Amino acid sequence: MDDIAKALGVNKSTVSRAINNHSLISTEMREKIEKMCRKMNYIPNSIS
Repeated sequence: MDDIAKALGVNKSTVSRAINNHSLISTEMREKIEKMCRKMNYIPNSIS
């Protein structure tokens, strides 16, 4: 998650909120984060 945040120039909490579909994250930002997650083969850890 840190790498995704760094690549997009956003806070780690923004990435976390986007992954968890939080209402504070815009659709545009969520799409950017989801795209970067796919590009970086990010798999969320449900335990953490």
